[in-house]
Amino acid sequence: MVSKVDGRRSAAGTRAGPALAAAVFAAVLLGTLAVVWTLPTTYAATSVVSFLPRAEAQVPADTVQLVGQKYAVLATSPDVLQAAGAAAGEPAGNLAAATRAVLGTGTGNLEVTVTLPDRDQAARAANAVTAVLIRSAEQDQLVAGELTSRAVGTDAEVRPPRTLLGGAGLLAAALAAALVWAVVAGGKRRIRPETAAEQW
Repeated sequence: MVSKVDGRRSAAGTRAGPALAAAVFAAVLLGTLAVVWTLPTTYAATSVVSFLPRAEAQVPADTVQLVGQKYAVLATSPDVLQAAGAAAGEPAGNLAAATRAVLGTGTGNLEVTVTLPDRDQAARAANAVTAVLIRSAEQDQLVAGELTSRAVGTDAEVRPPRTLLGGAGLLAAALAAALVWAVVAGGKRRIRPETAAEQW
């Protein structure tokens, strides 16, 4: 048999549970969205340069991969960024933190991505970096470089991906609310039975 005090506590918990869960859900969701929407918008433009073995060299594919790794490192070197920055009208210091070069697994395709606040400037900078790499490869006795995909400002990836982050925030808010509800519901089930003295 449940005492009157425990009954009142149970009723209060029943009323407070949904309200508390809703409050936690709203707080987590709104907090996440506030952070996401205050992040600065940038644009990631990608240009692809392919390194192919020269006909006279007849080097195997794994050698092309090794040479491609050299150009991946070269893409973010001060000399290349200085030349690319001068061509694109972007300070080399800005490009140092904004440029990323990744060589495709098992290929000689090097993706050069530049992330800047302006989409067209990001595309110009990415194309400038690949242009410098292609010119550098002209002196290479093993591989030749050619532009495979030119960066275009309208195709630049918007960062951060606010829709994706907003969905993650919604999920986090739902999980937090569910946890609060589970704690409240668990507390309601732990009702102390009356002692013999309370029954009398």
